[in-house]
Amino acid sequence: MAPLATLLYLYSPMAFAQTFASLRQVSAKEQVKPKQATQLRDVLLDVKAHYQVNLLFEEGLLEGQTTNAQLFDQKVSIEENLTNLLSQSNLRFKKVKKGTFLIISPKKDRKNKKASVENLEEKTILLASNQQINDFQLATLKKEIKEAKKEKRKFVAVKVSGKVSDASGASIPGASVSVAETLQGTITDAQGMYNMQLSAGTYKMRFSFIGYETKIQEITVGSELITLDVVLEESVTSLADVVVIGSRSTTVRTNIETPVPVDVITAKDLQSTGQVEPTQMINLVAPSFNSARQTVADGTDHIDPATIRGLGPDQVLTLVNGKRRHNQALINVNGTVGRGSVGTDLNTIPTAAIERIEVLRDGAASQYGSDAISGVINIVMKKEAGTSANVHWGKQYAGDGRNLTLGLYHGIKVGKKGVISAALDLRFREATNRAGDYTGPVYTRWDNVSDLALRQTRYTQDQALIAQNNFDRSNNMLVGNSQINNFGGMINGNLPIGAKTTFYFTGMANYRQGNAAGFYRYPFQTTQVISELYPNGFLPQISSTIWDRSWLMGVSGEFGNGWRWDLSNVFGGNSFRYDVNNSNNATQFAQGASAQKSFYAGTLGFNQNTSDFSVSKDFGKQIGLQSFNVAGGLNFRIDNYSIAEGEEASWKNYAPTSGRVGGAQVFPGFQPANAVDQSRNIFGAYVDVETDLTKNLLVNVAGRFENYSDFGSNFAGKVSARYKFAEAFAVRAAISILQYSYL
Repeated sequence: MAPLATLLYLYSPMAFAQTFASLRQVSAKEQVKPKQATQLRDVLLDVKAHYQVNLLFEEGLLEGQTTNAQLFDQKVSIEENLTNLLSQSNLRFKKVKKGTFLIISPKKDRKNKKASVENLEEKTILLASNQQINDFQLATLKKEIKEAKKEKRKFVAVKVSGKVSDASGASIPGASVSVAETLQGTITDAQGMYNMQLSAGTYKMRFSFIGYETKIQEITVGSELITLDVVLEESVTSLADVVVIGSRSTTVRTNIETPVPVDVITAKDLQSTGQVEPTQMINLVAPSFNSARQTVADGTDHIDPATIRGLGPDQVLTLVNGKRRHNQALINVNGTVGRGSVGTDLNTIPTAAIERIEVLRDGAASQYGSDAISGVINIVMKKEAGTSANVHWGKQYAGDGRNLTLGLYHGIKVGKKGVISAALDLRFREATNRAGDYTGPVYTRWDNVSDLALRQTRYTQDQALIAQNNFDRSNNMLVGNSQINNFGGMINGNLPIGAKTTFYFTGMANYRQGNAAGFYRYPFQTTQVISELYPNGFLPQISSTIWDRSWLMGVSGEFGNGWRWDLSNVFGGNSFRYDVNNSNNATQFAQGASAQKSFYAGTLGFNQNTSDFSVSKDFGKQIGLQSFNVAGGLNFRIDNYSIAEGEEASWKNYAPTSGRVGGAQVFPGFQPANAVDQSRNIFGAYVDVETDLTKNLLVNVAGRFENYSDFGSNFAGKVSARYKFAEAFAVRAAISILQYSYL
């Protein structure tokens, strides 16, 4: 027993000395702790909220870590703050993408930790083999071994990896992979791959990416590697929130975060309307947009005028993928909506190719041009891999107006990030008629006679002739929708040609045939009807042939320290051919039943070419603001308008002294004096500044100068702002000015 007692005596002072030394080390650490020490995790949460960014780190990395909260300076950049806050904890950070930072520890820390545990195991083995050790020492050492192994198990993590892809199997780079209810996470690489280190336990993994449904999957981590591949389903609703119209800021904003109101209409919203044409689809879902089909209105029966906020069709600017769309060739005449103005034919765009439509419900002349007084419509085309098809059939309860739509879209991946897509759109719409029964004179004019007896006599004669000729009074006019057959196609593409440069293009073509009617010409209208040709009168018809085409090409990219640029050119044209059928030129009465019935009345044409260059950069970090985006650009536009004369019989009066009306009935053709082919050019320059002055106040200031070669120049300015009082309550306001200077 003597040796054992001696060993206990020698061991106890040694243990006491080690304990005393440990206490002195703890005391020293307490003395060097910074004043106002705060949990590092709490300070980082404040940083995250202030800069509206994502901070990712591994589980357990921040446990026990403290820092001086006074080092957090809201006036400097997030990079400077992270450097100062993490320096005291031997941690560093890495920016993985815009708005996302990954906090990591140097690799040597992990190696040192592992080495210390292994040394402890070796020491344990040596001591356990010493026969002179007593039971108390052995129990103490076993406890120390157990704690060390427990610490090692806690530290050693298991790799969880996999691939995030879409339904077609294509990888999704940049997808967010995180552990639910924590700040731990990562993002997928260019191949859609990810990997994380997790200690033993059960976790809920959260996978998300803009435009896709968020997916949460539970996993249990043990000692073996885990491979978890995830497929994300597309979500049009998620994409709908993000808008590109109304702001040139590099900061991504949703439609409720912009300084002016923007309606976002998804492809699903359009399809759910039950309509087959874009104008009617938008009409049912956008409150400020209005498009009413016209009837007995010459060419406007074939192209629906569209307005925003009750202003004219020529005060609405249409964009496709953010680029200016050309106008239609038709000038609205007669008593229609937008009389005397020229709008844009939205129905030339294939619905199968539309991803979403953004409607800016505010004046934007200072940003896009003087024809954006009432607002802007931006049509975003699909640019995704995959195939979709839709078929729509319907008709009116009255039995007429049947319509059929066939839509097909297909997109293919080109390389890792490129996409080329194509779409085909076929629409067939029958006419509707709600004319009712005609009760006026047909063969004998009686309605303009004031003498009651004579009026009655002529009325009786007219009724007898109606009965004799079996003239049908019902529906002898066409009051309703015109007949339209529409054939459209699109090709769209985005192809990376460098690390930060993308080539893009969009081409569209549309062919339309329409048929509408004018007012019925009755037999008693002898100045307009050749009785030998039409003894019972006739219903003249206008047949239209509309060609529309456009081609957009551009290159965009980034250079220097965050300078974004875009260079593009878009050409577009529209032509409207008039043909008149089932009609006559009343001054050709000498030809009798052999007189001409169909006429070519002429063609309208409009072509436009727009070149644009723009740059933008966010200077927010340099001046201590969350954002301070400055954008500017130049554009040059050439407009060309033409009128081609119709054939002679469509406009000429062959018998000026006869009292008859010359030219084709319903639409006299364009005369040689009407023929024109004129061009003009427009130069524009703009500056756009948008900044988050505070966390709650967003301000936008824009100005634009334009010079028209045919009439003069104009300047437009605008100031808009949004103030967020609370997460669920904000106020937006804007004011615009537009000043013209004529030649």
